[in-house]
Amino acid sequence: KNKCLKNRINFVDAGPKGLLLGFKNNFFKDADKLISFINKSSGQIKIRPDQKLFYQKKLNTNEDKTEAVVDLINQLETL
Repeated sequence: KNKCLKNRINFVDAGPKGLLLGFKNNFFKDADKLISFINKSSGQIKIRPDQKLFYQKKLNTNEDKTEAVVDLINQLETL
């Protein structure tokens, strides 16, 4: 929760097909770095029309979902 607050993430949803992150006021601190990060993801990460970030990954268990969320937030934190 603290990592989300620090990185202005106000929406997290994880399901069997992947996870979805939303940023407060649809704002990310460095949009150029985010776009570069998305381009390097080989199509696994996309920005949806509603400005949410979708990370496509098979997530079967709650542990997989939690690990994927924390991992993605850690990667975004370094941008």
